[in-house]
Amino acid sequence: MVIMEWNAVWETGVPAIDRQHRELLERANRLLAGINGGPSGPDLEETLFHLAQYTDFHFREEEAAMARTKFPGLREHREAHDGMRERVAAMAETLERDPAGLCGDLMAYFYDWLVNHMQTFDLDLARHLQAH
Repeated sequence: MVIMEWNAVWETGVPAIDRQHRELLERANRLLAGINGGPSGPDLEETLFHLAQYTDFHFREEEAAMARTKFPGLREHREAHDGMRERVAAMAETLERDPAGLCGDLMAYFYDWLVNHMQTFDLDLARHLQAH
């Protein structure tokens, strides 16, 4: 897998969300760089821990904004977030058993999910937040 660069088409127009999305991508890229030959052992674990922490922080921020503005898609959006929370937990389990295994399906899933989520769920949320 290759490191992904930020693409302007992923911008939502909500500065806080866009900053957080860039940070998520950067943290995922750090993890992938570590898997591809950078740090190992505790360094990879720490990098994944920081990715998981930031992912949860970002989701809580979005969910709070949705609740505050009575976003009609809150339940579905939260379910999508919960699915990614589960996948990040699975990444931690895979890291313990097989660090190289993270480079395959789980990292591809993370990148695909992030991009697809930004272009669908988060664009809908951004429109709602800008209107409220």
